[in-house]
Amino acid sequence: MKSKKKSRRINSYTKPKTVRQQLTFPFKRVRIDWIDIITEGGWGTDKEFKDMKLATPVSEGWLFSKDDETVKIFAGYDVESDGYILEIGHRWDSLMARVSYHYNDAEVDGVEANAYDHNGIANTVRDTFIAQLDYQLNSQWNFGWNARFVKGRDDIDFVAQTTFPDAEIDQPGYGIHDFYTQWRPSLSEDVRITLTVQNIFDKNYIDHASVADFTGLPGYGLVRGYNEPGRDVRLSVAWQF
Repeated sequence: MKSKKKSRRINSYTKPKTVRQQLTFPFKRVRIDWIDIITEGGWGTDKEFKDMKLATPVSEGWLFSKDDETVKIFAGYDVESDGYILEIGHRWDSLMARVSYHYNDAEVDGVEANAYDHNGIANTVRDTFIAQLDYQLNSQWNFGWNARFVKGRDDIDFVAQTTFPDAEIDQPGYGIHDFYTQWRPSLSEDVRITLTVQNIFDKNYIDHASVADFTGLPGYGLVRGYNEPGRDVRLSVAWQF
């Protein structure tokens, strides 16, 4: 009796060739220096015109299209951002305490980021200290305190420093305190009445995440972030069903 021959199937694989081709980015990198006459209102008398300074803001990016009336570019930025958060907390029977430290440093094209020059791209908010306390008195009453302290910054970087080399933009520091208390009526555990007081000491300040105060520079009379709300008292009732 003849033995059957065993058939073998060999799967062959041929590695595809790697073709290296250098592609050219189809857009040209451009730098646009546009001249702007700096004045508080945009218009001035002949005498004021002689005292006006010329600023040369710069727009950089890749040229998309250009004609006799408009130039369209789309921008690209080199953004570097470093930061860290340190936090520690503990809960006892009726008390919870937590503290944290936040730090962030960002640069756009080698310039320290700020909310005016780099709006929507990056911002720098450095030394921030946050403290929290929450105390449960009993099954009905709960009290809490939150605080945020931000260290002031002197002489921040901004693009127009080339035009105003002696100018100095500062961001003052601030400390904000919030308080809350919550009551659950004994007749119904589904109802919660909460009293919250934010910025209890009515601090007047501009958040470092907002645009700094540039109004001291000629022609920047409107460049300033909005002040944060003052003391804010709220009473709320929540019913869970």
